[in-house]
Amino acid sequence: MYQMDIKNAFLYGDLNETVYMEQPPGYVAQGEKQCMVCKLKKAIYGLKQSPRACDLVGIEEAKTYLQKHFVTKDLGRPSFMDKPRSVHWEAALRILKYIKASPGKGLLFKRYGHVKIEAYSDADYAGAKDDRKSISGYCTYVGGNLVTWRSKKQTKVARSSAEAEYRAMAHTTSEILWLKNLLKELGFMYDDPVPMHCDNQTAIHIASNPIFHEMTKHIEVDCHFVREAIMSQKICTPFTPSSEQRADTFTKALGGKPFDVLCNKLGMIDIFAPAWGSAARALANLAAHGDSNSINAAVGQEAGALDALVQLTRSPHDGVKQEAAGALWNLSFDYRNQEAIAAAGGVEALDVHETAAGALWNLAFNPGNALRIVDEGGVPALVHLCSSSVSKMTLFMSALALAYMFDGRMDEIALVGTSTEGSSKSINLDGPRRMALKNIEAFVLTFADPKAFSAAAASSAPAALSQVTESARIQEAGHLRCSGAEIGRFVAMLRNPSPTLKSCAAFALLQFTIPGGRHAAHHVNLLQIAGAQRLLCVAAAAAGAPLEAKIFARIVLRNLEQHQTEPHL
Repeated sequence: MYQMDIKNAFLYGDLNETVYMEQPPGYVAQGEKQCMVCKLKKAIYGLKQSPRACDLVGIEEAKTYLQKHFVTKDLGRPSFMDKPRSVHWEAALRILKYIKASPGKGLLFKRYGHVKIEAYSDADYAGAKDDRKSISGYCTYVGGNLVTWRSKKQTKVARSSAEAEYRAMAHTTSEILWLKNLLKELGFMYDDPVPMHCDNQTAIHIASNPIFHEMTKHIEVDCHFVREAIMSQKICTPFTPSSEQRADTFTKALGGKPFDVLCNKLGMIDIFAPAWGSAARALANLAAHGDSNSINAAVGQEAGALDALVQLTRSPHDGVKQEAAGALWNLSFDYRNQEAIAAAGGVEALDVHETAAGALWNLAFNPGNALRIVDEGGVPALVHLCSSSVSKMTLFMSALALAYMFDGRMDEIALVGTSTEGSSKSINLDGPRRMALKNIEAFVLTFADPKAFSAAAASSAPAALSQVTESARIQEAGHLRCSGAEIGRFVAMLRNPSPTLKSCAAFALLQFTIPGGRHAAHHVNLLQIAGAQRLLCVAAAAAGAPLEAKIFARIVLRNLEQHQTEPHL
């Protein structure tokens, strides 16, 4: 590419309109001509018509020159510029409306205390309507913050969605390697495999399959490049469901709600959000602070606080609604707030799967509450939450609530109170227990990829455990803060005779201790106080324990070690 600068370019443009100007200072004619004006024959600098006049002249001259030397075809201006239609006008208005409504939106960079790299790679197969080429998209994080992203149409037409995804993975791998080298130059050594999240199982299997076949021979260069990075443990390729794929917004147009959700996950905030949104967020953070429920009780006893939060859950602003629901969920940790929230209409307001699961998890910690939940048909409700929700957090908290309910502590008070007729009644727990354990087992198995688990069981290499960790990781779980009693409950569950509960406990401790989690260091400290390392070692080596429990326990032990050696910014 060559660049040239045409001196005094504007002065070459011919004006199509009649334009007059005042006589320039220093050249004012004397006498009668002093009141006269100048008529312009050529464009000059400072004139609004000059760029257009110059452009037209330059374009015509360039076209004439090219037509003399090459066989050319004048295609004119783009249709939406030359012949704009209503659809183009509506698209322009849509863009302007978004910009007008989002003056304060931007990326917020936080300090998470680590320099972990992770990436998301995606492709929209045949997404370009004019030539059916696919659209690649990726985004990368360093230290929990979004640092690079890209959306680009692929140069060749892909013959399958797997091919399109794999080409996108090759671009993402290049970006990851560049980031690792950049961090190295800045003095941060990062030797762990970088997780590259992909939502296409076929592409992931191609990456790990050393045998080329008919499906891959036309993309062998990309295959070799990505596979080499995997074999050298520079990257790993955990599967991520499409609902959790953050690069999705870089490959296609999304609806309003999924777009907002992904923008939130990318770290975008609105600094001009209404003040009541900030108030709801402040109450949510305040209610989530500390292990003691004293703060929750104090917030709940403030006149009008709970009523205001319930009203905010009905806000048209999704962010405010989520913050208010989160605040009520956190406040429900304190039993003194539970009746007040219900009285204020909180039960109806919290018609959100994740919030309902979280509230039931909080309530189930107390054996008396757990028994009441069983008696009122709460087990089928939790199972329904798990089967009907696409949220990993809903599944996670529902499983934890069920684990609390059937870890044995509720059995001691299975004979409860008196009925309305005055006679005592007992609750048969066998049916609900079978239903709960079956659901917990199914939940854990959704995060247990047989191939990855077999590789982790047969190898002591960090890459094998890292791949299992990234496949099992629930991002939002890193924001949960457990008390010492709750961590102790999961540690005790490692000794439970039920293999399913052992696996669930190890899985929960894995989520709470992943390096980079908001409260991971706090949870590691609680585990050390509880003397959990010995029980984790036993669980990891137990001959009769499920493979899931063993692998998850090994990962928790590795997390404990990493927290002692991990570099901090």
